[in-house]
Amino acid sequence: MKHNYNLKIIKSSFSIIIVVLLSLGYSNAQTPVVANGKLSVSGVNMVNANGTPVQLRGMSSHGPQWFGKCYNFNSINTLTTDWGIDIFRLAMYVEENGYTTNPDYWKQWIDYMVDICEQHGIYCLIDWHILTPGDPNTNLAIAKDFWDYMSKKHSGKEHVIYEICNEPNGIEWSRVKEYANEIIPIIRANDPNTIIIVGTPNWCQDVDIAAESPIQGDNIMYSLHFYAGTHLSWLRDKAMNAINAGLPIFVTEFGTSQASGDGGPYIEECDKWMSFMEENKISWCNWSFSDKDEISAALTTGACNSNWNNTSTSGTYIKQKLLSPADAWANTGGNIAPVINIESPKTNSYYEIGDSILITTTAIDRDGTIDHVTFYANNSSIGVSSQAPYTLTWVPNTAAQYNINAVITDNESAQNTSTNVVINVVTEIIQDPYPNVLSPASIPGTVLAVNFDTGGEGIAYHDADMVNKGVGGIRTEEGVDTEGGDGVGNIGYVETEEWLEYTVNVIQSGTYDLEMRYASEPGGGKFHLEFDEVDKTGLLNVGSSGSWGTYANIVFKNIRLNAGIQVMRIYIDAGDFNFSKLTFSQVSVEEVPVTNLTLSDSLINIETQQTRTITATISPQEATDKTIRWVSSNESVASIDLNGTVTALSQGETVITAYSSATNIKDSCLVIVNANNVITYLLNINTNGMGVVNSSPASNSYPQGTIVKLIAIPDTNYHFNRWSGDSNSLSDTINIIMDTDKYVTAIFTQDTTFNACAFNTPLATPLASINKSYNNIYVLGTGPNLDNITNFTINWDLNNNGLWQFSISTNNGEPGWYNNLIPLSIQNFSSANPSISLSNTNITGLDGEYWVTTDGDNFVMAQKTGVFTIYFSNSDTAPCLKSASISNTPIKSASSQLVIFPNPASDYITVGSVEKGSTISVINMRGQVVFNRRVTKNGQESFSIKHLNSGGYIIVLKKPNGMSEAKKLYIKSNQ
Repeated sequence: MKHNYNLKIIKSSFSIIIVVLLSLGYSNAQTPVVANGKLSVSGVNMVNANGTPVQLRGMSSHGPQWFGKCYNFNSINTLTTDWGIDIFRLAMYVEENGYTTNPDYWKQWIDYMVDICEQHGIYCLIDWHILTPGDPNTNLAIAKDFWDYMSKKHSGKEHVIYEICNEPNGIEWSRVKEYANEIIPIIRANDPNTIIIVGTPNWCQDVDIAAESPIQGDNIMYSLHFYAGTHLSWLRDKAMNAINAGLPIFVTEFGTSQASGDGGPYIEECDKWMSFMEENKISWCNWSFSDKDEISAALTTGACNSNWNNTSTSGTYIKQKLLSPADAWANTGGNIAPVINIESPKTNSYYEIGDSILITTTAIDRDGTIDHVTFYANNSSIGVSSQAPYTLTWVPNTAAQYNINAVITDNESAQNTSTNVVINVVTEIIQDPYPNVLSPASIPGTVLAVNFDTGGEGIAYHDADMVNKGVGGIRTEEGVDTEGGDGVGNIGYVETEEWLEYTVNVIQSGTYDLEMRYASEPGGGKFHLEFDEVDKTGLLNVGSSGSWGTYANIVFKNIRLNAGIQVMRIYIDAGDFNFSKLTFSQVSVEEVPVTNLTLSDSLINIETQQTRTITATISPQEATDKTIRWVSSNESVASIDLNGTVTALSQGETVITAYSSATNIKDSCLVIVNANNVITYLLNINTNGMGVVNSSPASNSYPQGTIVKLIAIPDTNYHFNRWSGDSNSLSDTINIIMDTDKYVTAIFTQDTTFNACAFNTPLATPLASINKSYNNIYVLGTGPNLDNITNFTINWDLNNNGLWQFSISTNNGEPGWYNNLIPLSIQNFSSANPSISLSNTNITGLDGEYWVTTDGDNFVMAQKTGVFTIYFSNSDTAPCLKSASISNTPIKSASSQLVIFPNPASDYITVGSVEKGSTISVINMRGQVVFNRRVTKNGQESFSIKHLNSGGYIIVLKKPNGMSEAKKLYIKSNQ
């Protein structure tokens, strides 16, 4: 269950509409893919669908793990429209902090870029970019998985080409062939005809050696790489020898510089290579489309996401070679399909039901006009826009995860579809401190970077790609790039305009010094800190620490902070640094005086024996001393306690005065006590277990002598056991005579068998592979108390018979903060009737034998005796049992006026200002309703909580109009 710490709620809002409408003179043009279709290999040439040799010219990315901001819809659109590329190469580095750090993320990134290239009608070269180490067999198992996925996902697509190993080095051609003969059959099983390019030894220079013993098969080419300042005519001679021997060559990478990436550019030598490639119809991709500070980069430093045409000397040269001479198909006629991208909302954004969501686009038609754009949510049309700026306002009425996309249609009915944007619509957006929702980080003190608030994208943080591509396994469910650096974890890959929020408690107003722990190789980073949306620091600069693996400290002096719980936001004004923690040290204390005190009431009419609570508000909120002293002018009429609760004792009048710590700053309330002539008694009805009690007549306060009929009704999977308190009856129906205050509890016991919660265990098959992390743990039945467990992670690989992770994390360090259960377990997940046995876990009641299974995305452990089941989920609603979840009710707890006292409590509590017909529910931290009462009169409602265990609860007051309010309740032990 999620909780609200009475903090501000921030909803994603988007007010900037980004639409680009272009109409250029391309009436006689076709896109490269439309003009040529599916490519193949004939002799030494790459040929189009008609068998005509073609030369493709394009750009290669640099490593997306370093220059990811350079590759998106807008950059590909510029390269297509302004640079005239035919092909774009995706250099997917295997090592060097690339693919192996997060395979799932990088697969999604490649899929996204393949779709963007397809929409723009250009070819896409997927490059398995081995470099260090130089033997492609080093990561053979990972490569097999990668190419199996890619060749299935993109099978048969006209615009896709595969490059299975970039620049083998330090090995012989025979070793490369071994690798190719492992990978090519995998691809061919899924995609029989797409061109496959194989790298050659010595950083793709020894094409002549490959020509002596080529790989058997159709549609196979071989890569040649050159850098104009290093590789001269001798390498062209080697290439010519290979071509004469019948080897089809593709220059998948070349640079105008030396092989190091610097030096030059060597334009004269590059011109010789350009002529050679044109004469022999050799296709090429230039290294690299990036803003790296090196000669071979096509853009100047800082150009990415700023100015895609801000070219370096090398980039200016390459752009000219892309545009001239024109492609052979440049004047073949046809219509170029329009393209579209959704700019907002961003993936992983959160909204509440009923929010107005503005969907904005970049919509482009290069050679005509746009007719209309149709918007879809989960494949259902949600609206059409027929005029610029092609936006739509959509109001969802159901909580769900939605895939949003847009289909653009031009004046000749040509269409294209945007990539998907995934958003989440929930009943209520809640932002909480992490890891303890009840305990914000204290200032002075240290705030760990990875302990940003819960709430999700647009609420607790903003991440540029909303995907965790970090390394280290910290909070992998969040879309923030967390890593395991500096011993405590760090935030990495920070980019300009990203931000994270942390709920903090500044203990005293005053001046503080901030020490940041950071790592940065290039330096140049900038950030500022906001507290409750107020900039407290101005722009702060982050220099170089020497390398990404070296952490250093930097101190920022004299930051003035106000006391109190508030939300701290670190806003990245310029990226390229990692940070692990922020430590605040107090320099001086500022005494903030009280300037005003106001009471919630100026007049109260009350009857004897009743209570009423007066609320005192101190201004300013950050006042140093908020002490309040309460005084009753006539304590025989009414008394008042330290919490402002007035108790009426006898008929008459008294003045209640609240005194602040400041001289002469006070406020008063007149209390008039009237006689209460009717003798009434309270009936406290409680439940233990899952069930409800119906009372007739329905009330909680009855005139003396009233006979009240009580009927105990158990929930599903429970039965009535007995009454306790002022009745010990075993019957589910009893009569209570109200001759004094009465207290009764209906005790419900869970059925000893609950097959519906065993989830059809044991399985007749092995346990399927599962790699998931869960934050909600439900114990179904009579089982162990797992309230302190905040996370459970399992990584089971059936194919390799490997249980790589089986762990829990706790919020109190008992038995440890992080607990690896693998050494404490014996499992047989790979066979029929999969099960696990746990021992010596030091968690009461957890040791034992369990059947295991999955329930959708959830993981289940059913105790073999059938007494209980442990259900791991990320849902706020428990299975099998009737339970309550704050997120599934229309509760506005952030602005709740619900009054509960005392709080914390141990025996009884009173809920103030309730309406007749309301329902009061007490919900435990598992989301189970442990107490229900219907209110039968206006005023206050008191009841016993003696039967409830100590700990945290949520009290929900559901009003007759259907709206609800909630507040946390803390029950303390009587011992």
